Amino acid sequence: VLSLSNKYPAAKKSYLSCFKENNFPELGVADFVMVDAQEKIFIANMYAQDGIKKNINDNNNTYVMTL
Repeated sequence: VLSLSNKYPAAKKSYLSCFKENNFPELGVADFVMVDAQEKIFIANMYAQDGIKKNINDNNNTYVMTL
């Protein structure tokens, strides 16, 4: 499986730019990035999770938005 960020680096760049200077996107927001104008290909970055658990014993709270 080819990573989308490898094939379309503009999508990853757009995603990462949302987190610069502690500026976090609001949950539920979707960012659409045109990655191929000729073929009209868009990638949607969806911001639907707050937090991450590193393993099953991790007690950090994770909020996942229902889409």
